[in-house]
Amino acid sequence: MLWRAELPTGFDPRDCVFAGNPQTEGAARKVLAVAKRTGDGQDDVAREIVWHIRTSPIAKGDAAFVDAQLNRLAELWRALDTPRAP
Repeated sequence: MLWRAELPTGFDPRDCVFAGNPQTEGAARKVLAVAKRTGDGQDDVAREIVWHIRTSPIAKGDAAFVDAQLNRLAELWRALDTPRAP
């Protein structure tokens, strides 16, 4: 899977919120895991998220909206490094 091509599946098509519901969060987690496995970093994903938001006709492109999506990315990225309880 090329994570860049799959990244849009992590956004809600109605409001362009990243990983804001269980379906898009699951998709986002898969994409982030692939990005991490292939050696790409959080900054690489952040650039793609910003590009997706800026080019989306439905996204609120203001700084607060973008920051909220990047904060969600940071939460999910950290969670990839946190071992899950058995």
